[in-house]
Amino acid sequence: MSKLNSAYAELDLDISYFRLWSIIESVSNAVFGDKKINSIKRLIREAYHPQDDEKNIKLKLGERYFAFDDLLSMWLDWRNCTAHDGGIYSYYSGFRKVHSKIKEMIYEMKKLNMLIELGEDRSLVVLRDVCTKIVEAYICYKIKPSNNRMNQTPTAEDF
Repeated sequence: MSKLNSAYAELDLDISYFRLWSIIESVSNAVFGDKKINSIKRLIREAYHPQDDEKNIKLKLGERYFAFDDLLSMWLDWRNCTAHDGGIYSYYSGFRKVHSKIKEMIYEMKKLNMLIELGEDRSLVVLRDVCTKIVEAYICYKIKPSNNRMNQTPTAEDF
């Protein structure tokens, strides 16, 4: 739980996205043996079952709507940007091309006078909820490791 708590407490938005996505990848790797996007989608669906993840995981900002797949793409891009390019804020200085949905989210937040730099990032709030749901489902054995990974038992220290 300490990794999850650290991700929640992180003040730097780039690092918070990175930490939360890394936790999701770690659980995906423990359950399915990989951290590919399709495995992560399956992991999220299993964590939210019997609820419909597509209906629960979404974001509306002003005139823009971000669906489940949009958010997954944005979160993965944000994680990759932080890991390889120094964070999403390099977008502002023109060092990298950022995912179009992230640009749309930032644009809508600016229109609504939401200061992303101060942590008013609604996408991050949704990612925190998703990560918490996954960790909770994994620790409570709602999501079980595949047969070849059954000898690995999750503990609170893993998170």
